Amino acid sequence: MKILVDWGSSNFRAFLLKDDKVIDRVSAADGILKLFSAANQIRPPEFFSQYLADILKDWLAAHPAAPIIMCGAVGSNEGWFNIPYVAVPAGYAEIRAQLFRVPEEKKQGLAGRDIFIVPGVAERKALGFHDIMRSEETKSLGALTALGMKDALLCVPG
Repeated sequence: MKILVDWGSSNFRAFLLKDDKVIDRVSAADGILKLFSAANQIRPPEFFSQYLADILKDWLAAHPAAPIIMCGAVGSNEGWFNIPYVAVPAGYAEIRAQLFRVPEEKKQGLAGRDIFIVPGVAERKALGFHDIMRSEETKSLGALTALGMKDALLCVPG
């Protein structure tokens, strides 16, 4: 069992997987930016672990060994941790090498569970401009894997 989470700036989406097949899903309009704007204050790190513990409580109770793997704004400067971007071109190996493991002391009610945040990717350009993605690259690599393809042209809004 695995719990995959796309916690973006506008929405929270979680998927419970068994044998790499989605068997359940949870979603909420609780994106990172909405949670931040509530009361206009910066949330302490324990806020994020408590939110996860609350919204995923049934899955966590039923599957105590299931790791949580997250992507999206949860790994941004507004999120739980600010995970550095991986430079493009990047594939599975480069992204996996920068996978962030949430430290035990920051998990609060989720202590003992493996929790990871997937980094985004960035193309740094001259004059300080750059293109970035946080979660679109993860979903794109997942789509390629699911389709058994190594290369494709994908259009991903984001």
